[in-house]
Amino acid sequence: MKFKYTISILLCLSSAYLQGTNYVIQDLGTLNTEASHAISINNQNVVIGYFQQDENIEKFIWDQKNSGLTFLPIIDSRRMNSCNPKLNNNNQVADIFLHADLGWFIDTFTQRISIYDKGDIQEIDFPKTWKDYGRLSIVAFNENQQMLVTCDKGIAVWQNGTFTEIDSSALIKAYGMNNQGLIIGTKQTVKDGNEIKMVGIYNFMDDSFIEITKDTGFYNLHINDRNEVIFFKLLPLKGFFWNPTNGFVELANFLPMAFNNCGQIVGMKVTNSENPSDIEERMVPVMWSKGEFAPISILNDDQSLWNKSVPKFYGLNDNGYIVYDSKTPEGKSHAFLLVPQ
Repeated sequence: MKFKYTISILLCLSSAYLQGTNYVIQDLGTLNTEASHAISINNQNVVIGYFQQDENIEKFIWDQKNSGLTFLPIIDSRRMNSCNPKLNNNNQVADIFLHADLGWFIDTFTQRISIYDKGDIQEIDFPKTWKDYGRLSIVAFNENQQMLVTCDKGIAVWQNGTFTEIDSSALIKAYGMNNQGLIIGTKQTVKDGNEIKMVGIYNFMDDSFIEITKDTGFYNLHINDRNEVIFFKLLPLKGFFWNPTNGFVELANFLPMAFNNCGQIVGMKVTNSENPSDIEERMVPVMWSKGEFAPISILNDDQSLWNKSVPKFYGLNDNGYIVYDSKTPEGKSHAFLLVPQ
């Protein structure tokens, strides 16, 4: 664990990180489908996402060093249109699929979990106590092959072939998990005779919970390997960065979307405008680092790839690579990559 964290620190000290906010844009393409959408990027600069063709969803991996843009294999013909597979730093992918149970008169289908690893596929059943569990969701899948899973019945962590269920008294919501297995989530507790919800960091291995703040309706909660947390709230728009040593940094008029282990946060800054009601027109992509905001400078000759629409950032890795969705000059939805220079 310490060895992997040291690698993360070395990545942060690389030239890509130190050079900051100068980028070139790379369009990841669509492989002849209508649209492509990014989901995340890992520290090997591998991107996972999905293509959309009519109502059909196909997952993809983009790996410039190897095969470029390729489809993920289809496990079952009755696959789910899930748009949220999880990619870890080992290039392993966890996803949901429908398992066919053949009957005499009618076939039934149950949700299962799969792990795709270099061409091999491992199928995982759900926890035995989760009967009629509703819709499964994979919240996180880390480099130590710990998987955070939720459903209508509860929360569980899969590792070493078994599930550890998390009691609702310990956690009622889970938003993410880092590579140390620590979970950012919400716990319901009692203070001064009143039930309140607290956002904090939960350790399922020793059932401990570090309180961060009262849950008053936050969005986009993420945790990194330094146990730092980002999230935002609306009305008024306000971003927050929290770490265990210094506590909160309030980021007014900032929408934090993704961050890494190097103290960088990418998101949208709301600027002043003559038309204050049109928030999207007032949003500017920025990078926050060491207490300061800096614009993201694009070095491509074709600025239309950047200026066409507001980007939606989905990942920022420790090499400084940023993956996002936006529109092409023709109005098509594509996944893009910002490559630091």
